Amino acid sequence: MTDIHTGIHAQDLAGRYVALWNEPDAELRRKAIEDLWAEGGSHVLHPPQEIRETAARLGFDSPTLAPPRSRRARSRTS
Repeated sequence: MTDIHTGIHAQDLAGRYVALWNEPDAELRRKAIEDLWAEGGSHVLHPPQEIRETAARLGFDSPTLAPPRSRRARSRTS
């Protein structure tokens, strides 16, 4: 399947994603990650409650670890 907006084939994107994590050189890996991401792109992560609790116990305080807002809350702020 090819994305109509980007012209990128999903299989090619998946292959590049897997390959970049197998790159042993950290600098080349970082460059590959930057090249793969869209400008202004973001990674949205909603970890399970157990992961959020463990991260909090370890001292990680991040909005990424906050539980996802409910659909109802999202619709009010949209």
